[in-house]
Parts: sequence; C-alpha cells; structure tokens
Amino acid sequence: MTESTQTDTPPASPRTHGWCHWHKGLGENVRMIQALEQGSGSGHTFYACRRCRDRYNLVPLADQPVETPEPTPAKAALFALGEHSIGCPACKPRWEGDKPVHQECAEADRLYRLYRAEVRAS
Repeated sequence: MTESTQTDTPPASPRTHGWCHWHKGLGENVRMIQALEQGSGSGHTFYACRRCRDRYNLVPLADQPVETPEPTPAKAALFALGEHSIGCPACKPRWEGDKPVHQECAEADRLYRLYRAEVRAS
C-alpha cells in the first residue's frame, strides 16, 4: 500500500511580503491601497503592510466600496433611446430581402435629437 505524502492539516495561509509605501520598507501582509491610472504609460500602485494600514487607517483597494458615477446627460439620453428602441415595435426593422427597413418613430426621433444636442453641448 502506498503512503500519502500530504499532511492531514492544511498549512497556515501564506503571508505576502512586499514593499510598504508608507514606512518605505519591506513589510508582511502587504495589500494594495491605491492604483493610479494614466492615459498613456504605466500607472502606479501603492501597497501598505498591516502595521501601516492600522496606524494610518488605510483601507485595501479590494475592500473599498465601488462608486458608480452619474452618467453624463449625453449617455443618459443614449441609454433612453436604447431602452425605447428595445420595446418599440416601430423601432424594430422589418426585412425586405436582405435589407432592413425602418419605420418612422416620433419618440425615437425625439430621443435621438436630445442625444445629439447633449453631445454638442458637452
């Protein structure tokens, strides 16, 4: 009979070691606190060890609440146009051969003009 090489009890969870940007040295149990993004090139991430997180009341990025920004007026108008066109029978194209034929829809036209006005205004 073969013997198992695995232990019956799992090992303690691994610790992460890394650079702590707050005390500027190596630390145990580091977690990402902030990620700065740029349009071009690489951004930068900041990590903190457990001691610094406790001392400076830092919340790891994964534990921070996600904020949903308010849509711009142009995005809101485009969303309203999309929502309308999903449920409107006049907005759904009918097919003649291999070409779609759209009917006129006054509400879709109004929403599209509102969207174009918001784009021009921004």
